[in-house]
Amino acid sequence: MVRAEFPMLVSLLLALVLSTGSAPISRAGTALNNSSDHFALLSFKSLIRSDPSQALESWGNRSMPMCRWHGVACGRRGRRRGRVVALDLGHLSLMGTISTSVANLTFLKMLSLPRNRLHGAVPSALGHLWHLKHLNLSHNSLDGAIPPSLSRCWHLERISLGYNRLKGEIPRELAALSNLRSIVLFQNELQGEIPHELGSLHNLKVLDLSYNKLQGTIPLEISNLVNLEFLQIASNKLTGEIPPGIGNLVKLGTLALSSNQLSGSIPSSIGNLSEMAFLGLGLNNLTGSIPSLHSLSSLSILVLAYNDLTGSIPAGLGNLTSLYSLDLQQNHLTGRIPESLGNLNLLELLDLSFNNLTGLIPHSIGNLHSLSEIDLDNNELEGPLPPSMFNLSYLNFLPPRSHTSMYNSIITSMGLFHLTWETTFQIYSSSLQISINSMVLFLPLCAMPL
Repeated sequence: MVRAEFPMLVSLLLALVLSTGSAPISRAGTALNNSSDHFALLSFKSLIRSDPSQALESWGNRSMPMCRWHGVACGRRGRRRGRVVALDLGHLSLMGTISTSVANLTFLKMLSLPRNRLHGAVPSALGHLWHLKHLNLSHNSLDGAIPPSLSRCWHLERISLGYNRLKGEIPRELAALSNLRSIVLFQNELQGEIPHELGSLHNLKVLDLSYNKLQGTIPLEISNLVNLEFLQIASNKLTGEIPPGIGNLVKLGTLALSSNQLSGSIPSSIGNLSEMAFLGLGLNNLTGSIPSLHSLSSLSILVLAYNDLTGSIPAGLGNLTSLYSLDLQQNHLTGRIPESLGNLNLLELLDLSFNNLTGLIPHSIGNLHSLSEIDLDNNELEGPLPPSMFNLSYLNFLPPRSHTSMYNSIITSMGLFHLTWETTFQIYSSSLQISINSMVLFLPLCAMPL
C-alpha cells in the first residue's frame, strides 16, 4: 500500500516544486520585458538630435520610473502591467529619425509623434507592433515609401501619415486591416492609383488622400464604404467620372474632389446624401447640369466652380437654408438668377461670376443679411440694381478704381447714378463686384461716398 502511494507522493512534490519555481521565472521574464521596453525608449532617444523643450530629459533618470517618463504610458493590469502601451510625443519639435527599436515595444497600442521635425523613413519594423491601434506620424519630414508591413498590425484603427514627403504607391496590403477607421495620407508625394482593395474596409469613416500625385480613376469599390463620413481626394491627377455609387455613402458629411481632371456629369445620386455639409467638386472638367440637391438640408458649403457645367441654376438651391458659401463661378450657366436664393439667410459668399446669366438681379438678394461677398462679374445681367441690396450692412460700396472722377461728376451734377454702357464696367470693393453689360444702375446718392 505504501509502495503504491509513493509514486503519487513524488508526483505531487514535483508538481509543487515546479509551481513554486515558475513564479520567479515569470517575474524574471516580466523584468526582462520591462528592461527591453526601457532599452527601446533609450534607443529612440539616442536618435533624437534636438529636443528644444527638453521633453526627453527625464528619460534614463534612475530616480524616475520608466512609466513616469514624459509621453510614456504603461499598462496596469495583466500581462500589460508595467509595459509601455502608449508613446505620445507630439508637438515637441523633436529633430531626428525614428529608431527601429520602437518595434520592441511589443505591447504598444498608440504611437503618436505628430508635428515634430522627424526625417528619414517610416521603419518597416513597425509591422511587428501587433497590438498597435493608433499610428500618427503626421506633420513631419518623413520620406520613402509607406511600409506594406503595416498590414501586419492587425488591430490598427487609425493611420495618420499626412504632411510628410512620402513617395511611392499606397500599399494594397492595407486592405487587410479590417479594423481601420481612418486613413489620412494628405500632402505627400504619393503616386499611382488608389487601390480598389480599399473598398473592402467596411469600418472606414475617414479617407483623406488629398494633395498627392495620384492618377487613374476613383475606384468603383469606394461605394462599398457605407460607413464613410469624410472623403477627400482633392488636388490629385484623377481622371474619369465620379462613380454614381457614391450616392450609397449616406453617412458622408464631406466630399472633396476638387482640383483633379474629373469629367462627365455630377451623379444625381449625390442628392441622396442628406448628411452632407461640404461638397467641393470645383476645378475639374465636369459637364452637364447641376443635379437636384434640394434634399441636402445640412449643406453649408457648395463649390462647383471652374467646370464646364451648363443649364440654369436650380431653384431648389434655395432650400439649402444651412448654406453659407455658394460658388458657381467659371462655368457656362445660363438663365436667370433664381429668386429662391433669397431664402439663404445664412449665406455669406455668393459667386456666380463668369457665366452666361441673363435677366434682372432678383430683389430677394436683398434678404441675404449675412452676405459679405457677392460676385456677379462677367455675365449678361441687365436692368436696375435692386435697392434692397443697399440694406445689406456687411457690403461696402466703393467707387471703381479707374472711374472715380466720372463717379464724382455724375453724382455732383445729377444727385444719382444713372448709366447705360455696352462695355463692361465694374463696381469694386472688398465685398462686391458686379459686371455691367447692358445694365442700368440706379444707386441712391447715400450709397456712394464722395
